[in-house]
Amino acid sequence: MAKGYARGALQAMPMVRYAILIMAGILIADNMEAAARMDVALTALSIAVGVAVLAWKRHGLLTSGAVMVGIMAAGAIRYNVMTSGMVREQMETEVEMVVASEPREYGKTIQYDAIIIAGGDGMAGHHVHVAELRHAARDTTPGGIGTRVRAARARVTPISEVGQTAEGHSGYRRWLMARGITAELFIPGGTETTDRKTAGTGTEDMDGLGIADRIRLQAQIARQDMMRRMAGTQIDDKTLAIAAAMTLGYKSGLDKKTRETYSMAGASHILALSGMHLSIIYMVLTMFSGRGGGWRRWMIITIVWAYVVMVGMPVSVVRAAIMLSLHHIASATGRRQHQLNIIAAAMLIILMASPAALWDIGFQLSFLAVAGIVLIAPPIIGSMPEALRSMNSPKTVGRHGRCMRMASTAIGKAGRWLWDIMAVSIAAQVMTAPLVACWFGNIATGFLLTNIIVIPSATAIIVLTLLLVPTLYITPLSSLTGATGWALGLCAGFMDSAVTEIASWPWTSITGVSCNMIQTLMLYIIVGVGITCIYRHHNLTGSGR
Repeated sequence: MAKGYARGALQAMPMVRYAILIMAGILIADNMEAAARMDVALTALSIAVGVAVLAWKRHGLLTSGAVMVGIMAAGAIRYNVMTSGMVREQMETEVEMVVASEPREYGKTIQYDAIIIAGGDGMAGHHVHVAELRHAARDTTPGGIGTRVRAARARVTPISEVGQTAEGHSGYRRWLMARGITAELFIPGGTETTDRKTAGTGTEDMDGLGIADRIRLQAQIARQDMMRRMAGTQIDDKTLAIAAAMTLGYKSGLDKKTRETYSMAGASHILALSGMHLSIIYMVLTMFSGRGGGWRRWMIITIVWAYVVMVGMPVSVVRAAIMLSLHHIASATGRRQHQLNIIAAAMLIILMASPAALWDIGFQLSFLAVAGIVLIAPPIIGSMPEALRSMNSPKTVGRHGRCMRMASTAIGKAGRWLWDIMAVSIAAQVMTAPLVACWFGNIATGFLLTNIIVIPSATAIIVLTLLLVPTLYITPLSSLTGATGWALGLCAGFMDSAVTEIASWPWTSITGVSCNMIQTLMLYIIVGVGITCIYRHHNLTGSGR
C-alpha cells in the first residue's frame, strides 16, 4: 500500500522528478572537465533520445530510464551553455560600462557589479564584478546604479577559485556565477572616468545594453529614487533602514550590529526579501483591487513581477512570483496542482534560466523553507488541540451569552492564528536549520517567540511602507507622510526592541556549530525519514488544509 501511494504521488508530481534530474545533470557537469562535458552531454542526450524512440510503448522501464538520462543531459547542456559565456583569458583593455549594483567600500577598493557596453575583446554585454582602487584625485564612489564609467586601463580576470569564500556560498567562483558574473575587473588608481550620468534618461545613454538589462537598470534607478524620497522624510535612520530592507531589498543601511542581532534572535529572514514579503504585498494588492474577473488577477501578477524586477530579482522573491503565477495559471485552466509540483516547477524554471542559482544560499533556503511549510506544517496544524479547534463552533458558542460568544470567538481565532504561526515556523526551521548550521555555524532556538512577534510586525511595516510610497509622489497626499511615517517608526521600533531583547537572552541561539556537508546530508536524511513516518502514521497527503 505504501509503495502504491508513493508511486501515485510521484506520478501526480512529475515536476519533482524533472527538477531532481536537472539538478543531477548540473552537478555532474560541474564536476566534469570543461573541455569534455559538452561532448559527453550531447552524446548522452542523443543516445537517450534514440533509445526512447526505439523502446517507446515496448519497454516501459527502458523508456523511462532513457528519458531520465535525457533530462539529466539537458541540465548538463544548459550548465555548459552558461559557462561557455565566461571570460577565458586574462587581458588588459579599455572599457566603458554601466554600474549595475550599489557600490560598496572594501578596504582600499570600491566594489560593484557593472555591465560592459564597449571595449575589451568581444566583452560588450558581459556582467562583471569590479574592484576600483580608491585614490585622492577623485570622489570615494563612482556614483550609483546607472552611472557610466570609462576606464582607460582595466585588468580583466576570468572568475576562478582564488581562495576566497563569500558568506553563505560554496566558493567565490560559484558565488559570482550565481549572480550572473562572467569575469572580474580591476581598475587601478588614476583611471579616468566620465561624469556621473545616470543611464536610462535617454536612448543614447542605453546604447550597448540589451533590452533586459535596460529594463532592470531603469527599475533599479526607480528604486533608488524611491529610497531617496523616503530618506527625505522625517523617518529616523534605523526605521528607514529596516523598512527599506523589508520592502525594497536595500540592505546597505543595516549596520553589522543589527544584522547580528536579528540573526541571533532567529529573525534574519525578516530583513531579507522573501516569499513572505511578496505574499504580504500580494495580499494588500488583492484587498485594494477588490473582487472581480480574471483580468484583475493578471493585473496583480503584472504588478508583482514589476516589483520583483525593481528589487533586483533576488531568487527567493523570483521563486515566490513564479509560484503565484503558476497558481493563477492552474486556477484559470481549472487544473488543481499539488503544492510540491508547483514548487518543483518553479525550481525547474529558475535552474534552466540560471543553473548557477543551485549554489546560491538564498535559492537553497527559499526552496527548503517552502517545502517544509508544505510537508511539515499540515500535520502540525492537524494536531491542533480539540479545545482550541472547537472554541467558536456552533455547539460550543451556542451555550453562552452574547459577550461570552464574542470572547470565545476572539480567543479561538487568536489561538488558531498563533498555532498556525507556530506550525509554519517549526516547519521552516526544521528544513533550514541543518543548512544554516552548515554555512553560518549557528542555530536560533528562540525562533518561535521571535516569529510570533516579528511576523505581525513585519506585516504592519510592509503595509505602512506601501501606504507611504504614494504620499511621496502624489502632492495632495503629501500631508499624510508625517502620520504614516510616525506609525511606521512605531511598528519598526517595537519590532527592533523586541528582537534586541530576545537576542540578549542566552538560550535563544547556539553559536559555534560545526557541521560539514556529509553531516548536513545525514541530517536531511533523518528529516526525510521523519516526514515519511509522520505521513504513514497519519495517512496524510501533504496538500494542506
